[in-house]
Amino acid sequence: MQLLELLVDVAGLTSSVGLTPILLAVLFLVSWQEFGDGPRFGFDQRTFWLLFVGGIVGSLANLPIFAYDGSILAVNLGGALFPVLVSLGILWRARPGSPRTLLLPLAGIAGGSAVVLFLEVATGSDVGPLVVTGLFALFGALVAAVTLGSGSTSRADRGTLLLAYVLVAGAVVGTYLTTSVAPGVGIISLFPLYLISPAVVGVAAVGFRPARSDGPGFAYATATLGVLVGADVLHQPALYASPFLGAIGGAGINDLVYLSGPLALTVGLLVERLFHGPAQTRPVPSPGSLQEAWRAFEDGRYAEVPLPVVRALETTKADLARDLRSLSPPAVPNPGEGAPLPPPPWMEADLENLRSLAARPPNDRREAWRALAAATFLRAGYQALWAPHLGSAARRAAGFLIDLALTMAIPLALLGLWVGGLPVSTAGGLANSIPFNAAVFAIGSAPFLVFVAFEVRTGSTPGKRWLGLRVVRPGGGPPDLWDGLVRNVPKLIPLNAIALGTAVGLLLVPAGAGPLGVASALLGTIIVAGIPCGVGFLLISASPRRQRLGDLLARTWVIREIPRRPQPPAPQRYPLPA
Repeated sequence: MQLLELLVDVAGLTSSVGLTPILLAVLFLVSWQEFGDGPRFGFDQRTFWLLFVGGIVGSLANLPIFAYDGSILAVNLGGALFPVLVSLGILWRARPGSPRTLLLPLAGIAGGSAVVLFLEVATGSDVGPLVVTGLFALFGALVAAVTLGSGSTSRADRGTLLLAYVLVAGAVVGTYLTTSVAPGVGIISLFPLYLISPAVVGVAAVGFRPARSDGPGFAYATATLGVLVGADVLHQPALYASPFLGAIGGAGINDLVYLSGPLALTVGLLVERLFHGPAQTRPVPSPGSLQEAWRAFEDGRYAEVPLPVVRALETTKADLARDLRSLSPPAVPNPGEGAPLPPPPWMEADLENLRSLAARPPNDRREAWRALAAATFLRAGYQALWAPHLGSAARRAAGFLIDLALTMAIPLALLGLWVGGLPVSTAGGLANSIPFNAAVFAIGSAPFLVFVAFEVRTGSTPGKRWLGLRVVRPGGGPPDLWDGLVRNVPKLIPLNAIALGTAVGLLLVPAGAGPLGVASALLGTIIVAGIPCGVGFLLISASPRRQRLGDLLARTWVIREIPRRPQPPAPQRYPLPA
């Protein structure tokens, strides 16, 4: 028995250390087009960056969402908010017919959860596994009755809605049974119990959706939502026995809410490969790239170098023309002032020479090297044609400072007035105060959501708009929700550094640290927040399309809008006398 307990402890320790990097590696393999076929069920590069970079950076950010009897509940952006958004996005893609059909299974889960919470609050204790199972079975019957009685959806679509409810409800019940509340710690689950519900959901999702080829993504979405409800939502009443400041998904990328989705997806992929075979062949990369030409050159296949070089340049030129056309007339309304610049004649002549070389490729090392050098130079030249339309690093930095002032200056000033208005004896205990820490969390996290909302809604934030800047994606359209989230994730570092550093400086005032101590805290804040901002400034200055890290991950860039100049009236023409 002792040997068995030792083996379980070793396995649990190995799982706690190695599970997260293994699951992140799986997400990378299925999300990256060259390695997997994740785009078929909702996982692309942006999804990976949101879950990976957003999960790590977002672990620092907690947004308060609920307060009760001295306790404040927050949601961790990396550990809970981003996985939930990805899950809802996957279900949105899989929804049958009208978007309103997705509300039916979600309404059933919300109804069952509301009744469980009501009973727990009324009785003052957990209602027990039988009651939870019975309630969700009852609401499942209601969902089934409404779904099967609807004639507006096909049989397969009704099956999709019922399966979504069954998988989420199953994960809710299973997670509720295998988790508990530890006073002073939070919601916990022991190894290997926390693996059961996501694994079962992964098997069931693929087993019941073999023809749809989106089973692994369906498993991710339903497992994440089910674990969120079963672990964090239904155990809420037991947490409020004493005042606390907690966060759903507070363990970040090591939280059960974060890990359950990748675990279900991994199990679903294994089941799919074992019993159904691969859903489809891996996507074939588009032919023609400078990387392909360099590989041919390194392998000594010199005659194969010119053709991919020409294809890569023609693709770059076509993309540039498309993007420039999409910016006119809003961004470049005035001829001669930031108007789309056509490639100069010498660039067209060099490209024509490369086309001739590709038509009769010589097996010559020198000619192949000249083709590669000319292509690299021409591609840089095409990208340089973007320069009149892009926002400079200085202008973008100024816009960010304006946005910081608008979103953080007033809350930080109110926080300072709150601390300054308290007696020294009372202010000294603010470091352990639940409302004070919740306010600091909100000040550091809320601007992120404001930036995302403005950019998705209008394509610009107030600071950018004032300075004539706008965020665009390939083709010139405004960023969507995924673009806005991914490109703003790196901003969470300076935002939270400013909030926490300013809070520390304010707490040092009543503690008697003096001007030097407060100045040191503020200087440290500037350094910590300034390092990522400085890296972003350098990236904007050095990259061809002036993209910082968030832009590179989301594949967006910031353009400069040139205001329209009033055109002079056309001269009036009078008819000549006969």
